Amino acid sequence: MPGKKAKKAFDNFDRVILFTGERHNNHFEVCVLGRKVLLSLAMLRTLVDLLIARANTEIGFLAQSPVTSRRLRRTIDQAVKPGTGKSLIETGSGQEYRIALARETVDKAVMTAPGFFELVSLKVISSQQAAQLRRITKPLKSARNHAVIQRKSGRNQVEIR
Repeated sequence: MPGKKAKKAFDNFDRVILFTGERHNNHFEVCVLGRKVLLSLAMLRTLVDLLIARANTEIGFLAQSPVTSRRLRRTIDQAVKPGTGKSLIETGSGQEYRIALARETVDKAVMTAPGFFELVSLKVISSQQAAQLRRITKPLKSARNHAVIQRKSGRNQVEIR
């Protein structure tokens, strides 16, 4: 139907992405659809940049390295299920990518644990990126929720309440 807004694949999900701030062997833990995903520094920065671009621009596409984007998709596929990475990270024209969330749902679908912002002092993310993420994401409110994440992360399954 002309004029009707296209529905994004992940609009029906709450808590699509959770930035935990946990670190393991030079990788950073992020939960995607409730599954633990360990990202390299480049992949984490790419994901953060894509989320900020999606929330702050009308179209949401951002020029990124195709190699890093491919690795990010593959890592998500391996942790969640095949095809999830490509569904979550759309390709535009050439080397443009965006997160497959409607702009108005980013604040509902993406959460940050308090420990994630420790990454600023480690120079993993900038203070500007942290400020943007605080503005566009939902904070993980209770220590109880974080404890549930820690318990279940060992089984690569995360429950967020």
